[in-house]
Amino acid sequence: MDNTFPMGFWGTQSIDDVPLTDVADWAACGMTLTVAPHYSPDPVRKQKLINLLDECHKYGIRLILSDSRTTWRNAAQDPRTYRTQFAEALADFGNHPAVFGFHLGDEPHKESFDDIKVAAAIQLELAPHLTPYLNHFPGWQSLLPLLGCESFDEWTHSVIPSLGVPLVSFDNYTQMNPYGNGEGVNDYYTSLRVYSEAAAAQKSHFWSIVLSVGHFRYRCPNEDDIRWQLYTSVAHGAKGIIWFYYRMTRSHINYRNAPVNELGEKTETWTWLSRQLRLFHKTYGPLMMQLTHRGSWHLGTVYGGWPEWSNNVHPLATDFVSDQKLPGVFSRFTDDNGREYIAVLNNDQRESGMFRLTFRPEVKRLWRICFGGVEHDVATDHWDAYYCRSDDDGHIVSGTWLAPGQMEIYRLETDTQ
Repeated sequence: MDNTFPMGFWGTQSIDDVPLTDVADWAACGMTLTVAPHYSPDPVRKQKLINLLDECHKYGIRLILSDSRTTWRNAAQDPRTYRTQFAEALADFGNHPAVFGFHLGDEPHKESFDDIKVAAAIQLELAPHLTPYLNHFPGWQSLLPLLGCESFDEWTHSVIPSLGVPLVSFDNYTQMNPYGNGEGVNDYYTSLRVYSEAAAAQKSHFWSIVLSVGHFRYRCPNEDDIRWQLYTSVAHGAKGIIWFYYRMTRSHINYRNAPVNELGEKTETWTWLSRQLRLFHKTYGPLMMQLTHRGSWHLGTVYGGWPEWSNNVHPLATDFVSDQKLPGVFSRFTDDNGREYIAVLNNDQRESGMFRLTFRPEVKRLWRICFGGVEHDVATDHWDAYYCRSDDDGHIVSGTWLAPGQMEIYRLETDTQ
């Protein structure tokens, strides 16, 4: 199994505008699986895309191809033409080792669903080794009429599984509204919950598209914001992250401070993004591809319909508190051997704080996942954090300082694990 965590960016360029030298910068920024530049059939462009695929393969990056022949449009009305066009695209690029799949389209509404079903079925029939990619609207109540649904329960459990796309993806940027906008954060968490439930309903993974460029009302993300968006998605079960977006090709409305600006310069956003993504890959990336998300609970402020933390949500953890009364997230994961992992996250976007956990006596050792994916015994290697085992009842109390959006993962060792 490939344990490389999918990390990429939304494609906004044409294949005509992407030099091969960009691929090295993608890799240096921590990108591993990204949306390719837009492509329309043409002999010169075809060779450019093949060259790009070759370069991506050299750096271990896979691409979702944005080929004009493979979008869902009119697939139901004229399936024969769609099959012919997809077969052509498949013959051109589909056997290249850097190809992950073909892009079906973005943010469909109810009038598009029949086309998507036909297009996805044809893609899976002709290319079972590839993954069709489709991205959905945010999980906002106001968008339900566009989806032809009366509730998100209908959307997640009936409509999305009926589309036949074996991967669930969504975008949401309101979490980058001005600081303190709880409604925007709440909408983000609603989207995370809606699409995690959709993925669970069809036994697939979900990807989260988050923000790396300021525009509209959204602020320009700083390094804390990048960390917060990355780890809140991962802590709630996301198995892939796409950033909107990477490069500005021209000045556009109030878009500003993209990782690469319209002058072709790497900005501070690129530096922050690169550092956080590479740290994630080095510390948690391979592990997160092996873990199964079992649930998440919110401490303090509860967002988006996620359940609230209480002392009985986990069989081995009895308490979770913030010394500074900051909001937090507690998530439960297991691996294929049934071993228990927990993730704790500081859900505040601006403040750092100490978060403490209490474990039952059945927990004999507490292992913290550290840089390089190495496990450290918290009892002997807790640095400036806190650790204590009670002599009276055998409970472990462990605390750690967390920056805004910082996540820590622990493996719980018991007599049976």
